Amino acid sequence: MSFIGDFFKRNAMLNRWLRTQNEYAVRVSANPLNLDKAYWTPPLTPMAAFRVESLQIERELGLRSLVSISDHDTIGAPMALRVLPETRHVPISVEWTVPFGDAVFHMGIHNLPAFAAESMMENFREYTKSPRRERLTELLEWLDAQRDVLVVLNHPYWDLAHIGSDLHEKALHALLAEEGECIHALELSGIRSWEENQSVRRLAEGFNQMLISGGDRHGSEPNATLNLSSCTSFDEFVNEIRRDRQSHVLFMPQYRESNTLRVLHTLRAVTREYSEFPVGSQRWDERVFHCDRSGEMQPIAHLWSKPPIYIKAFFALLALLDVGPVDQTLRVALRQPDRFSAPLEGGEGAGR
Repeated sequence: MSFIGDFFKRNAMLNRWLRTQNEYAVRVSANPLNLDKAYWTPPLTPMAAFRVESLQIERELGLRSLVSISDHDTIGAPMALRVLPETRHVPISVEWTVPFGDAVFHMGIHNLPAFAAESMMENFREYTKSPRRERLTELLEWLDAQRDVLVVLNHPYWDLAHIGSDLHEKALHALLAEEGECIHALELSGIRSWEENQSVRRLAEGFNQMLISGGDRHGSEPNATLNLSSCTSFDEFVNEIRRDRQSHVLFMPQYRESNTLRVLHTLRAVTREYSEFPVGSQRWDERVFHCDRSGEMQPIAHLWSKPPIYIKAFFALLALLDVGPVDQTLRVALRQPDRFSAPLEGGEGAGR
C-alpha cells in the first residue's frame, strides 16, 4: 500500500496528517504505520474477477474472451479456477516480483505448464528472496524455452523500489539489454498514465520489443486495455505474440476518465462491505493486512477493536461515489483534456 503514502506525500496537508497519524499509532500501540509492507487482497474472488474481465469483452465487444489472471507472487487464483468447468482452460499465470540491482520489476509470467508450475513458483520465490543475476538468466531462459509461455515486463517505468526515476530507468535499460531476448513483450497498462505508456512505446521501439495489454485491476473495474486477436486459445495467442510478432492493443473508454476518479472508485470497491463473501473476508479491515508489533502480517481487524473515527469519516466520503449525481459531478470536475491526440503507434517490432 505504499502508493497511498506516495499520493499523500504530494500534498503538504495530507502528508502532515499522515505523519500525525503515525505518531499517534506509535504512542498508542508502539506499532508505526508501515505502508510499504501493508497490503490488501482485492475484494473480488477469483471467479468474480474472471467474470468481470470476460463479460467486458463479451458484452462490450461481442467477442469471445481469453482471460489470464496473475496475482502477485502466487498462482492460487488460476489453480482454483482450473478445477471448475467454466474456467478449466484458464492459463496458470503469476506476476513475479523481480529484484534487479537496486530496482524492482514486475514480470507477468503467463501460461506456465501445469507439470512445472509449483516448482517454478518455488524458484521464483527463491530468487525474489535472494536475487542473483546468473539465476535470473537461468530462469528466464527456461521460461523462454517453453514455447507456450509468455513473459511480459509489466509497467516498466513504475519505480517500485523508490530509487528515483533516473536510477530506475538505468536499471530498466540494463535489464532489457541483458535479458531482453527472453522477455517477449512490454505492458501498456490500463492504470498507468498516457504519458507513461508513450514512454513504454518508445522503449519498445528502442529494444525491438512487442507491446501488449495489461493492468493491475485491484478493485472491481475491468482492465482498460485489451488485446484483439483471432486466436481461439491462449497457446495460439502466445504464438501470435512470440513468433508472429503481432499485437493489437485496444484502449477501452474508461481509460479516458480521470485517473484520480478511477483510483477513488478502486478504493471504494476495496472498502465496500460484501455480505455475500465468506466470513472473515466480508469487511475491508479483514482484507487489509498490516504487521503487528512482532512484524507478523495480520488482518487489521485483529489489530484494533474498531476503525478510528477519521477512517470511518473518509470511507463515508468514499461512499458518496455510489450516489449518481455526486459521481457525475466528479467526472465533470476531474475531466482531463483528450490525451489521445497523439497516436500510440510502434515502429518495426513494436506491436500495434
